[in-house]
Amino acid sequence: MSEKEQALVVYDYSGEDSVYETLYPDGTRVTLADGDVDYIGIYGYYMYYGTYLGDGQALEVYKTRLDGMGGGATELLATVYTTEEAASYGYISAGDAIFSEEGLYLSYGVYAGTGIFFSDGGVSLIDYNGGSRTLVHADSEQELTFATIYLQETENADGTTEQTLYYQSGDSYSYVGLWNDDWVTQGVYALDLDSGESTASTFTLSGIGDVVFDNGSVCVLLDESGVYTEIISTAQAQALGYSGIGTEDSEYNSGSNTVYIADLNIIDGYAYFTVAEILADSSLNVGWRQGYRCVSMRRYMTEIGSGEFTLLNEY
Repeated sequence: MSEKEQALVVYDYSGEDSVYETLYPDGTRVTLADGDVDYIGIYGYYMYYGTYLGDGQALEVYKTRLDGMGGGATELLATVYTTEEAASYGYISAGDAIFSEEGLYLSYGVYAGTGIFFSDGGVSLIDYNGGSRTLVHADSEQELTFATIYLQETENADGTTEQTLYYQSGDSYSYVGLWNDDWVTQGVYALDLDSGESTASTFTLSGIGDVVFDNGSVCVLLDESGVYTEIISTAQAQALGYSGIGTEDSEYNSGSNTVYIADLNIIDGYAYFTVAEILADSSLNVGWRQGYRCVSMRRYMTEIGSGEFTLLNEY
């Protein structure tokens, strides 16, 4: 691998605008994008990002080469929209991104209010060479109210593949914010990408690698199969001293978990995660927001399926 291929993408927000750059080992910096940049992701040799237009109703989606080849050209791929009403109380933002062979599945909407709640969202499939197709319209009855989307791929016996896109809509599950839950179980819909038909679903919606609590156990989606893998069983959580993981603590009436997974990373069949224990503290409340203080943070490692856990550090 050449030195030019060994580089980092760095983000700088020291001034008024965002700046994304490629940083090479010799100290050379190449600007990829700057200004009001909404980072979407990296796929292949390209970084994808968005910038909102004027009144905030439209988001232009771009790609630019990470290595500066091709004259360093930036290409406009598509423009996606939220509703005019939504733009009156917030700017459109990129939500979730799934890079697939077919293109970029992108959710978008408005994060608004003091709770930074997501609403008036849509989903588009954006071609890597330009152009897009709207799959869920922001001005429809099934507008997105949760940014996360999930693409399930099921292989049939004849070798063909069925693709289903899951998303959430409606007010059956409220207060889903930028800072809040990683999954939803209500108001989930399944969109058949072949027929275009959308139907209500009982699927628990989360993204690949997101933590999901299920009756005291911890599960995660590892791929596009739609099958959840158990990382910590209920019995194992109890053995580790976390019998209340993923459940509400009524004693403190906190309205959220007091024992939860703060972060989780899956690497080569191993899960690395941090268990956080927090305690509701009304003296730390900010307006309607519940305040907490940290009780403990413990970092573990486990080979998925082994049932054995190693405590790496704690404080």
